Amino acid sequence: MGSYPIAPEFAFAVGYGDVLRTPFQLTLTDDAAGCFSQLVGTLMDALKANSVRKTIRTKKGEIIYQEFSPKPTKPILDEIDAALGAHLGFTAEELDFIINYDIKYRMGQESGDDEGDA
Repeated sequence: MGSYPIAPEFAFAVGYGDVLRTPFQLTLTDDAAGCFSQLVGTLMDALKANSVRKTIRTKKGEIIYQEFSPKPTKPILDEIDAALGAHLGFTAEELDFIINYDIKYRMGQESGDDEGDA
């Protein structure tokens, strides 16, 4: 079995093939599947609502793309993480690590205070 790198910080560097080749198997109850389906629908609606279509012109023509601002979706992502954590049996400490990783570990605000802000 090969190794699978963690997605880089800039998600656009991860292609569909990278995701599809990553082995993953999760069995869900009907209740859990319904819960996740609803949460994913909410997330997709929020991502779309917090996006704008942009156009750039190049020598070869026009490129139209959709730019997403995912920051407003953090509460929904936290709900998904909590639901997955409950389904997978994560401890409170493991779930806290996942939900607060960026704030606590990447930005160095483990105590929750704002002293490190400029």
